[in-house]
Amino acid sequence: MPVPTFTMALARRLRAAPGALATLAALAALVLGPPWATRAHAQRARGGDLICRIVNKATREPIAGVRVQLVGTRVAAFTDSAGTIAMRGLPSGTPISFQARAVGFRMASFEITLPAGTQIERVLELDPQAIGLDTVVVATTPTTDWRSLNSFELRRTRGIGYFITKEMIDERQANIIRDLLVVVPGVFTTCRGGSSTCQVQMMASGKNCTPEWFLDGFPASNAIGPDFPIQRIRGVEVYRSIFEVPPEFQRSNLRCGVIAVWTNMER
Repeated sequence: MPVPTFTMALARRLRAAPGALATLAALAALVLGPPWATRAHAQRARGGDLICRIVNKATREPIAGVRVQLVGTRVAAFTDSAGTIAMRGLPSGTPISFQARAVGFRMASFEITLPAGTQIERVLELDPQAIGLDTVVVATTPTTDWRSLNSFELRRTRGIGYFITKEMIDERQANIIRDLLVVVPGVFTTCRGGSSTCQVQMMASGKNCTPEWFLDGFPASNAIGPDFPIQRIRGVEVYRSIFEVPPEFQRSNLRCGVIAVWTNMER
């Protein structure tokens, strides 16, 4: 390395001069810096660690599957069955912000400053998201079929997702489904080669993704798309992220939102 070579050459020249060792030591300290500065730099490079346990504020029970993301980055982790995450090597010395999201809970944000080379443990409470429903009087035995028209309306009253009803479809006077989706925030259609090849996309976690399609309650990403004719549609449910998607449409490999198209809800 150049610094040791330079120092050895200087030592030979100054060996006979008075105070040569002191001069050499002072020069080495100036070039290399004091030992404590090197240790401090190593600590800053290590960053800090966060151990966070997330619980239900109402019941104090741990919440599994909470997504905790470092704001402004793609750094994220999901809590385990004990409601715990461990995020290591995080930026230290300055405030950093996190967002915690889980289905059925209000999003929570928190900010911490991690000392370099240390670990901080924190407990975060999430508020359950209360959903108020109007009183419903049913004259007949209610159906338990989640693919029924009643279930469509029940999910609509929860206030999660974007719903396009038959009345809205008639008002739009559209021809294909992508003409309906233009009114849904966060959903857009991209086309290549003119309009011959089009794809519906959503904005999720700061990047575009392709949603899963369902037709009458069954997975249909290979059978339906943006050019599906409006004449057959009786209603559409749009869930713009995996955190909005209800259990009925959840899948193990789901990476984006869901668009559920209904054509036979009159049963």
